[in-house]
Order: sequence, then C-alpha cells, then structure tokens
Amino acid sequence: MFGRAEVTMANAVGVILAAGPSLRMRTDTPKPLHRVCGRPLLEYALDVAAESGLAATAVVTPAGAEAMVALVGERAGVVAAGDTVAASIVTAAAALPEVDHLLVLPADLPQLRSHHLKSLLDCHVARAANATLLVAGGTPTGVYALRRETALSLDSPAALDALVANATTCNVAGEPLIDVDTRADLARAEKALRQEVIARLMAEGVTFIDPESTFVDAGVRIGRDTVVYPWTFIEGQTEIGGRCRIGPHVHLVNCVLDDDIAVEASVLRDSRLAKEVRVGPFAHLRPGSAVGAGTKIGDYVELKNAQVGAGVSIAHLAYVGDATVGDRANIGAGVITCNFDGIRKNRTTIGDDAFIGSNSVLIAPVTIGSGAYVAAHSSINEEVPADALGIARSRQENKPDWARRRRESKQKG
Repeated sequence: MFGRAEVTMANAVGVILAAGPSLRMRTDTPKPLHRVCGRPLLEYALDVAAESGLAATAVVTPAGAEAMVALVGERAGVVAAGDTVAASIVTAAAALPEVDHLLVLPADLPQLRSHHLKSLLDCHVARAANATLLVAGGTPTGVYALRRETALSLDSPAALDALVANATTCNVAGEPLIDVDTRADLARAEKALRQEVIARLMAEGVTFIDPESTFVDAGVRIGRDTVVYPWTFIEGQTEIGGRCRIGPHVHLVNCVLDDDIAVEASVLRDSRLAKEVRVGPFAHLRPGSAVGAGTKIGDYVELKNAQVGAGVSIAHLAYVGDATVGDRANIGAGVITCNFDGIRKNRTTIGDDAFIGSNSVLIAPVTIGSGAYVAAHSSINEEVPADALGIARSRQENKPDWARRRRESKQKG
C-alpha cells in the first residue's frame, strides 16, 4: 500500500507582503516597521518563516524602503513590489527556489506561529488545493498556501481575486490572530504579546507582583526568583539575573544586570551592573555606564559613560560623567565631574579607595590618585597624587561682632 508522502516545510517557500500603503494607520512610517513588544512587525514574520523551516523566504517591499531592507538583512531575499499584489507574488515566486508550494504571509500578524503554517500546509497538500486560506479562531488571517504553478500564473488582479474566492480553508483552534491595521490594533497586539511574554517568564520562575501594570519586551530575559514590581518597563534586549528586585517605577532599556541586584524608581539605558549592586531611588544611568559588584548608586545620582568599580559608594546627589572610578571609592553628596569644556568631553579618573568630599567639583581632564582625599567643597583641576589631600577652596574668615553691628545699624536707619 502506498500512503501520502509526508509533508515537510522544506517543500514550501514563503512570501512576506510588506509593501501595503498603511492608510488606516495614518503614519509616515511603513507599517511593518511599527513595533510590538519592542520588535518591528516585520521581524515577527521573518522569525515565523525561519522557525517553520521554509526552504527560503522573500519579502516584498515598497520603493525607497531602505530601513526595511536593512532590517531583513540576510534573513530573506527582498523583491520590489509590483503594480499589484498579484504581480508582487509572481515576482517573488519566480525569485525563490522551485518547490511545490508557496506560503503568502502578511507582515502584520505578530501572533502567527510556526504551528499555524504547518497546519496550513498539511491541509493544503491533503486537499490538493490550488489555494488554501488559514482561519484561526473562526477568523480569516490573510495567510494563504498556493501551488507554485498557480502562483506563477497570476497574470492580473482579477486572477488573484478569483483564486482567493475559491480557496479552501484550514481551520485551527484558538483565539483569532490580531491583524494590525490601525493604531487600536497595534495596542491590542502589544497587550496580547506582552501577556504572552510575562506568562512565559512566570513559568520560568520570575515573580510579577502585578502583570497588568508591568511592561516587558519580547527580547527580555530574566533569571529565576527575580521579583518585578508594578509600573516597571523592561525594554530591548535587557538581561536580568536571578534573585533581583526590580521596581516599582523602573525603566530599563538594553541593560545587563547580574544576580542579586536591586533597582528602585530609576532609569537605566545601555548599562551593565555586576552582582549585588543597589540603584535608586531616582537614579539615572545613561549609556555606557558599568557598575562593579556591591556598589551603591543612590538617589539623584546620574552616571554617564562612567566605569565604576566594586564596593563604591555614590549615595546621593552626584553627577559622574565620562569617568573611571576605582574600587571602594567614596563619592560624597553634590560631587560633579565637569566633563565638558565647551568643545570636547574629557575624562576624570578616580583611583581605588579615594575619598571625594561633598560638593567638590572635579574639572576634567583630572586624576585623583588611589587613597587620596579631596576636601569638601573643593574645585580640583590638577592631579591629586595617591594618598595626598587635595584642598582647593578659599580660607574661612570670621569677623567678630559683624552680625550684631549690622542689626544695630538697621535699627538706627
């Protein structure tokens, strides 16, 4: 007895339609570049095509879509859109390997998964259909499987309309997939995918105090036993280790946090924190900042392109920009590194075990040696050698009876 040959995704290619005008979005940005959970819509389509094991994929793009072409990179081929959707499909099919079947995917279905495409191709082959439409949760998705020779014969919009009208359907269970066609759809997709991301992280051992008021991008990774508090935004490719406490009111963008870290009510971008760092509340770590193990970055502290060692205390009210701070240094309240001279940025270097007194100004480029002290309220523009004390302030002068005489003169006046 001869059975039907097993259907494999390698016997199909994909065409991603990404050239639509996006009229209902009311946008100057191509719809496939709008983001859901931190990723462009087009990236979801590229991912599902790759994860499905298709033999190859082509993306149909509009003219002048350099940003879209750059996003595709080497993950798929790119073909210019034709005058009609039918012409675009024919062009893409001709550019792809000669396999039996073609899957046509819109670029605006971020919930589309590889199992959807596998079910669609199975139905399509089993029925020997010319065209098969994927229906999810009772709602058409706009995803079609076509026979390759049928796709290549689409010589007019009318031919495509006729093919679509006579397509068989492949019904899969579950919720309908959100087709992002308006800003409201974009918001619904964002919420749905965010719930998926948080559910996955909770299954992996992460605690979310209130998932509904926490916002996590699709590319985020979090270690087990970390607790995320409400009104926290974790974006981009942020990685967080285990046993951390994040939030409330934290915003992390493309950061890397090691284990046992606490961040409260602070903003961090493109920064790295080693183990057991404490940040906040109300701290701001700008791009290029790296903080060593066990360091405290306290309230109203701003770091910018600063490399801070281990065991450092910058407890409050300080700006440390374009600086290198050694291990176990102490930066007092009100300390500022003056890194910009009006023309260029300059660096400040603070050695291990140095002590910078409150309200001091370090005028870069300048070096404070290891173990050195800077007296409070000093303005330092020259090197302070290791283990030295640097003082740069006016000597205090007391004038006896000055206040009494002033009061008496005002009473007489």
